[in-house]
Amino acid sequence: MFGFLSVRSQVYFIKKPNNFNAARQKKLIYLLTSGNHYYILYISISQKELEMAIYIAYGANLNKRNMATRSPDAVPVGKTNLLGYKLIFNNVASIVPSENHSVPVGLWKISKQDEKNLDIFEGYPNLYRKEYVDLSYMGMNQGMVYIMNYAGQAVPNKRYFDAIKQGYKDFQLDTEQLVNAVLEAFDYEKEAGRVIRTRRGGRSWR
Repeated sequence: MFGFLSVRSQVYFIKKPNNFNAARQKKLIYLLTSGNHYYILYISISQKELEMAIYIAYGANLNKRNMATRSPDAVPVGKTNLLGYKLIFNNVASIVPSENHSVPVGLWKISKQDEKNLDIFEGYPNLYRKEYVDLSYMGMNQGMVYIMNYAGQAVPNKRYFDAIKQGYKDFQLDTEQLVNAVLEAFDYEKEAGRVIRTRRGGRSWR
């Protein structure tokens, strides 16, 4: 079945989605007006696309090259600051609630299979858990984010940090919070009495 759209004496035929009710619930059917005329535009969309969810990335999964391997259906859809959280490192990245902070994040649309792949990569549910965050200020309902189950801070290795830094570049995010998180991890290890290798009197990377 096909719908049609008439614009300036031209008629365009657009395929109607198989699941009409689901598409209508997702506001994928638009009523267009032009003067005294009304036109209905049906958007063709697959079941996979209807089921895609918003994933909030703040660490290594900002890196678009890495995500292309881990989650091949994933599509970047924007960036924002996640309010009320702070970026930390505990060997790997995590976020913790902090009223006066915000974390630069990238937003992905991911399929169910993408999420299964990420669950494995993130060590869910043992290392990381899932939480769902309100994104109404972005015009979205909510997004899923992985948060580490363990407290503490530790410096990440350079290769991991460089992957995140590239992700920040991919999404054009401000790196101030990223740098602060690494420096805080260095200070945490120092106060905890861990040995940090130095070079020329300064901090080096492990």
